[in-house]
Amino acid sequence: MKLYSQPEGPLSQIASAEQIQRILKDPPCLQILNSLPDGLVITDQEGVVVFMNSAAESINDINFDRMIGRTLKTFCKKSVVSCDVLVESFYNANKIDRPVFSTIGDNILISARFLRDKNRNVIYFVIVQRNLDELEKMVNSQSRNRSEFKMVFDNQEPRFEESRSNIIQMPKDQTLKKGLRAIGMGSRVILRGESGVGKSETARYLHNKSFDGSRPFIHVNCSSIPETLFESEMFGYERGAFTGASNSGKKGLIEAADGGTLFLDEIGEVPIASQPKLLQFIEDGKVQRLGSTKIKRIKVNVMTATNRDLEQMILEGKFRSDLFYRINVIGLTIPALRERRELIPGLIETFMERLIKRRGKPFSLSPACSKRLLEYDYPGNIRELQNILEQLAVECDDVARPEHLPFKKYPDSNLLGGSEFLDIDYKAKPLKESVRGFETLVIEDAILRLGSKRKAASALGVDIATIVRKTKR
Repeated sequence: MKLYSQPEGPLSQIASAEQIQRILKDPPCLQILNSLPDGLVITDQEGVVVFMNSAAESINDINFDRMIGRTLKTFCKKSVVSCDVLVESFYNANKIDRPVFSTIGDNILISARFLRDKNRNVIYFVIVQRNLDELEKMVNSQSRNRSEFKMVFDNQEPRFEESRSNIIQMPKDQTLKKGLRAIGMGSRVILRGESGVGKSETARYLHNKSFDGSRPFIHVNCSSIPETLFESEMFGYERGAFTGASNSGKKGLIEAADGGTLFLDEIGEVPIASQPKLLQFIEDGKVQRLGSTKIKRIKVNVMTATNRDLEQMILEGKFRSDLFYRINVIGLTIPALRERRELIPGLIETFMERLIKRRGKPFSLSPACSKRLLEYDYPGNIRELQNILEQLAVECDDVARPEHLPFKKYPDSNLLGGSEFLDIDYKAKPLKESVRGFETLVIEDAILRLGSKRKAASALGVDIATIVRKTKR
């Protein structure tokens, strides 16, 4: 071969088993090989395993330390992948490319080649295993990322367009930079903030920016998993592990995140009885399915999120302090929407564009309605704003007005003490109807500000019966 006719060429230096063995033991080379998403297994000319990278450990559910020095036959027997074809390939000196299945249902492409020295003598048998299911997920993920940025709230529907993500839903740049630096170092990140501020989307943003969408992002809403099913859902189970268990067993959510990010949303809702096992996984990266004696090593970046006061929960005995200290390495706080009012116009514009597409018919906001939306405090944050606009899209015909708003409380309105622009179409409404509408707004504002109908009646100079009657119409 021409490769070996060039004594000064770089690859010609890899001409012996000893030289390759030195390379496999070199720390920088090991780091590169262990970062590969594909499994790599190498045997010597006798079929004895001399190397496995981290991905191969995960795919085959085998620990390298226990397999080094063992034969290829033993490897195939211990592996969860149906790879007996490798033994045939080795003894027949044939290269192979063949899709097979693992016992947990993963579709694996096995490729094997012989590495020979300059005299054409076999020195190594090189096996590459590629998880085709994960490859398909990666392709689909990249396709989605090119078209839109998905916002993951409870229903996991697409929310924001990627082109707008930096100016709308993201917190301050420094927070993002800190988060990206933490993930790059392998540090655990906890996102804190009120419900609906965008913690889930921030987690997905950090993941996509760190891994270019090529690795799995598993979003686990801890509050949505029943306490009795938490361990089986998170850690998986083997066939017959319990009554009602699937005949084929099931991969847990932690295993599904292998090589990527495990995002534990609402971490404060994890059952106290399940917290020790979760803590153990975070500490050693090992998973044991229910009903199984096998322990599998998983490599994931763990991100968590909560709107709860975990420190107070620790004092109340509802959350383990050791688990808290494990997840609370880098804390990022996502501000409430009322603290980021400059984002509201952009959010409204983005949500309106999406809603108009869904409606198939355009609609707009009247000046007074827009003013209400800009002044409102949004205790439910971005999620509440999104829901309000969706309700307006259903309620109005062409123009959304204040009376279409689902909330009847306007904390920042000034109806009692100033001149506010009134949203009244004088051509469409007679004076009596316009006055009645304005009167209703004044009464509702007074009740909100003063706290009761009786106090509102006193302030407006009418009796309580008048207030009750007018609020019912």
